Amino acid sequence: MIASVVQEEDISINEVVNILKESQEVISLNRQLKIQSDQLQRLTNDLQNANNRLQKLSEIKDDFLYTVTHELRTPLTSIRTQAELLLEMGSEMEPEEEQNFLQTMVRDCERLTRLISDVLDLEKFESGNQKLNLAKHQITKVIDEVVSSMRQSIDSKKIRLEVNLADSIPTTYFDYDRMVQVFTNLLSNATKFCNQDNGYIRISGYQVDNKIKLNVIDNGDGIDAEKALRIFDKFYQAHNQLRKKPLGSGLGLAICKNIVQLHGGSIYMVPEPQSGSRFSVEIPIYKTDFTHHG
Repeated sequence: MIASVVQEEDISINEVVNILKESQEVISLNRQLKIQSDQLQRLTNDLQNANNRLQKLSEIKDDFLYTVTHELRTPLTSIRTQAELLLEMGSEMEPEEEQNFLQTMVRDCERLTRLISDVLDLEKFESGNQKLNLAKHQITKVIDEVVSSMRQSIDSKKIRLEVNLADSIPTTYFDYDRMVQVFTNLLSNATKFCNQDNGYIRISGYQVDNKIKLNVIDNGDGIDAEKALRIFDKFYQAHNQLRKKPLGSGLGLAICKNIVQLHGGSIYMVPEPQSGSRFSVEIPIYKTDFTHHG
């Protein structure tokens, strides 16, 4: 009797063991399925992110083609029109009128040259092929050179320009020509968009901790804060018309951002409370060539 019970209990235990084994196999299988499901979900997310990036790149490409095509076509059309008129009228055209036509053609050629240069510059920066020609300079000399080169244009528009640079600004390492490019772009924009009746531009510079901060301020229409966050994006200016006037190809500020960031600095825009805009550039103060830093 006892043996019979034990035997029955042994059979019962074996069945339980088998059930437990099967349960463990099911649990193990479920774990594997969960792992595979998680991997599949991650793969799906990666594919979605890749698709989003491709979509973004496609949009950037479309913007590039739209902008460059438009920017190339406009001056080319103007040059062709002017040239056809010159050929058609020939000696019948007054010397002064002929001179105006030729000056317009020269300006359009310069516009084309700038656009091509901007596109090539941007490609170098984004591909990582742009190298800086670093040396120790005084940033105030950059401002002096830019102001001097643009003085005639500023005065012709009767714009009041104030330059206030602290004497204590130290020298630092930077690419002189590239910084001239940055501040030429900023001052050119300020000249273009400041108030037409009572234009005013102020340039200030001073040291803040271990950085040099320079501001270019105009009293134009200004840009709202939300759009200011994207003003350094490629093509954004031309495609979205942030101001009442077009900003050209929309590459200038994007290039400025690349130049400043390559120096380890930052550039940003702050809308001025009483209308207008303030563009600020901050660059670190380096005692040595910073490309040799670890």
